[in-house]
Amino acid sequence: MGNAPSRGQVNVDERYKPTKLFKYVQKKNWAKAVQRTAQCPNECSQWVRVPAVFVNKNEEGNGGNGNNSGSLRGTGQANDGRTKRAETTSTLLPIMQACYNRPPATFILSQLQAFPNSIQMQDDYDRMPLHLACMEYAGLEVVKTLLFWNPR
Repeated sequence: MGNAPSRGQVNVDERYKPTKLFKYVQKKNWAKAVQRTAQCPNECSQWVRVPAVFVNKNEEGNGGNGNNSGSLRGTGQANDGRTKRAETTSTLLPIMQACYNRPPATFILSQLQAFPNSIQMQDDYDRMPLHLACMEYAGLEVVKTLLFWNPR
């Protein structure tokens, strides 16, 4: 136990470093992300560890109900004054990160074609891409695409 990271430190594991595809998704560069998916489909199945961010729904302007409830989400984005940093991380696939960033349905389709099993994968909080898309208002076409590919 002596080598465990102290509170606030993140133990960086080489297996979970962001790929080029994941970085394009974080930057919302959808054209390059679709192109990268076609060139390197193996990156669609690579998990990436990012800082998890606690989002206070009242501060986000999403119609909070006054109870200061929020949710953890792994976005890897900088604190913008409306979010509070949590001392934790989240491990995500590119399709999951995309669902936080309101992607076009064409990107989601490219991910599902390259890695069909991603539709059933769960993040550290047991959420599938469909859950994340609904939580983040990803758009009707994205939700329809995810539902169509969902085997259940």
